Amino acid sequence: MDTMILTFAILIFLITLIDIKTKRVPSILLSGLLLVAGILNFSNISYGLLALTYAWFLIDSDFIKGMGDVKVIGIIGLFISNLHVFFLFMILIVFYGVVYKWCLLFIMKEKENSEIPFIPVLFMTFITLIILWEGWFLWVI
Repeated sequence: MDTMILTFAILIFLITLIDIKTKRVPSILLSGLLLVAGILNFSNISYGLLALTYAWFLIDSDFIKGMGDVKVIGIIGLFISNLHVFFLFMILIVFYGVVYKWCLLFIMKEKENSEIPFIPVLFMTFITLIILWEGWFLWVI
């Protein structure tokens, strides 16, 4: 596995912990991480922009609520290298998001209008993409 992907996975995990604990992530941390990911993965900038557009669609449809979620989706989008993985990324966000919100609302009895940290869903999506994509290369070789 690429060291850069592992490093960003650890950083997104730390951001997930901050989001769960405080329900707010410092914007400068996410903006800086987005800038660094964009510089290091400049060849995938089109998928990063496509991911940001998808995140904007998720905000318009009231599926996610914060700009931190948009930035993390953009960061993960910068690690996507083809359209098939991007479609898988879109499907996983919606699937994990619906399951996560359903569990919080009906099992944990959270109120629907309360702030729900969504970055854990994005972290699960990123880890799933890493496992599936790296596993795919292991099967091909």
